[in-house]
Amino acid sequence: MSVKAFLDFIELRTKVGSVIPFMAGFFFTLYYFHQIDPINTVLYFCALVLIDVFTTGWNNYNDFHLAKNETLQQSTSALGRQDIAPKVALRWLIGFISTATVLGLILVWRTNLIVLAISVLFILIGILYTYGPFPISRLPLGELLSSLVLGFGNFFLTVYVNVPADQLVDLRFDGPLMLFQLNWLNVILVFVASLPTVFLIANLMLMNNICDYTVDLENGRHTLISYIG
Repeated sequence: MSVKAFLDFIELRTKVGSVIPFMAGFFFTLYYFHQIDPINTVLYFCALVLIDVFTTGWNNYNDFHLAKNETLQQSTSALGRQDIAPKVALRWLIGFISTATVLGLILVWRTNLIVLAISVLFILIGILYTYGPFPISRLPLGELLSSLVLGFGNFFLTVYVNVPADQLVDLRFDGPLMLFQLNWLNVILVFVASLPTVFLIANLMLMNNICDYTVDLENGRHTLISYIG
């Protein structure tokens, strides 16, 4: 796979959707909590980027197989545009998610199970975005779920891995007991602070679906645009 094909496969230009909420969460943590854990920050950022490129590549992989004809394969998937063999694409995808999983487990070990639970949920949403009997990308839910995952979830995890767990949400075991602690005021504050990135991601998704409106209809996708015009 050439460099040009690889960059199209992972859609490097779209990574701004992950990096901006991450940076916003990073600077919010500095401003409000006055602390940063450099190791956790680097681990989370690397895992975040790998999961993002996996999700994008996975979407391209599935769009290639779900396209109704060869013309749509060329227009909706990097595999068709760049003549990337599906087996090659799949090997890269396995590498992305495997590396992200290792980094994520190290991060969970350094924090707690809340990071694992949230990460698994977000990865599942990413996989189901273009996979399964009812792919999210073919429903009017893309803007909502993407904005919550990337806009709020990414922002929240950036803050979470940098502060003591009891500042937000804590889950730990004490003998036979599982103890759950929620600082609801700080969680609400983090959510409110993340709203600009939530709306940013929703708008990016909406603009993308506006541009793809005609092709999406030809390919059987009924995004939010097909309902609201």
